[in-house]
Amino acid sequence: MKEVDYESLSADQDALPLAFLSMDRNAYCVIGPKQGGVLQNPVDPLMGSGEKDDTKLEVAAVYCEFATYPEPAEIADDCNGTNLGFKGGTMMLTAKDATYGGCRVGVTVMESEFGPGATPSDGPVASLPLLRQGNAVEAGGYRCGDNGAGMICMELDSGLGFHVSGDEYIIFGKAPTK
Repeated sequence: MKEVDYESLSADQDALPLAFLSMDRNAYCVIGPKQGGVLQNPVDPLMGSGEKDDTKLEVAAVYCEFATYPEPAEIADDCNGTNLGFKGGTMMLTAKDATYGGCRVGVTVMESEFGPGATPSDGPVASLPLLRQGNAVEAGGYRCGDNGAGMICMELDSGLGFHVSGDEYIIFGKAPTK
């Protein structure tokens, strides 16, 4: 697997989406444009296959998936009233909100390639550039880095962010008040 250093990964910091894989191959993240519920994600095109809502402002966001991860401490998402679906293994960060373990059905792309029992393949995650431990990238007003104990990302203006490892997740900072 090709390793890409910080300078190569962040050569065009204004170009979104920017996707990368952590050195320990436990996380992949995308910093990309989001409009309503649609996130432009080069790893999982189905995430961006919905219709954009032109009445909503397009903003940058960070989306990460994890191969191994903790269960959500609190579950606020009832999966559109169905209470069906698997929760955990994903993180979404915008300037106003950080959400761990949103509703989804089945395994994530990350779990299918690097999760427990998976056989790593040439899939879309495996082809991402590696973010070396101790390095970080900045794009779209966000900074993400591999600190050796997990992935840490923050929205630079608000200070809202998260740290996720295989054992725990922490949401830090405070979302701006309206």
